[in-house]
Amino acid sequence: MLRADFHTHTKLSPCSNMSAEDLVRTALKRNLDVICVNDHNRIEGGLLVKKVAGKRLLIIPAEEISSEAGHVIVWKSDGKYSRDTADIFDRAKDEGSFTVVPHAFDFGRISFGDRLNEFKGKIGALEIFNARCVFKDSNERAKAFAEKNKIPKIVGSDAHFQEEVGRAVAVLDCEKNYDDIVECIRKGRVSFEVRKSLPFVHVKSMITKLQHGVIKTK
Repeated sequence: MLRADFHTHTKLSPCSNMSAEDLVRTALKRNLDVICVNDHNRIEGGLLVKKVAGKRLLIIPAEEISSEAGHVIVWKSDGKYSRDTADIFDRAKDEGSFTVVPHAFDFGRISFGDRLNEFKGKIGALEIFNARCVFKDSNERAKAFAEKNKIPKIVGSDAHFQEEVGRAVAVLDCEKNYDDIVECIRKGRVSFEVRKSLPFVHVKSMITKLQHGVIKTK
């Protein structure tokens, strides 16, 4: 059995302060075997974490792309995707990349909402639990949508800080390699261990954005 956190960030995301070393160290401490690193609109963080982790963890470098319809995570992205949602899904399918739609109904963040219906046949997996969703209804709606439309399910901590790593873990019945993990998710051979993060993490992200100069005070 593998324990995986499929949604983490490094300080290359402007709302996170977590170094590659801190992420690897914390993942090992939390008894994780696999982590997916998907910084906002860039791939360098995942590649650096993979280098730091070596053989201690299986790292899936990815990118959380701010598409025009909402956030889309592309595993093994080359960092050259457009922001056109349909193009993202089509290109990922053509290239054999796996896609995940995170926090699809969280109105507090950039999310698909009702536009999810436009792309439901293209989604690799739908995040049915995101530990950063403040309101329970956000995750419940995602789970209901996935089950109604027979979309594979996944969870993620959406960790931007060390205390969040491992708040949402997928337990997979497969070998420790990329292809087996994708197949396991597609076939639903996965269970979940989830806990919500405290709402204060959003305040920490806001402060971090200020420190990175993303939010201007004047």
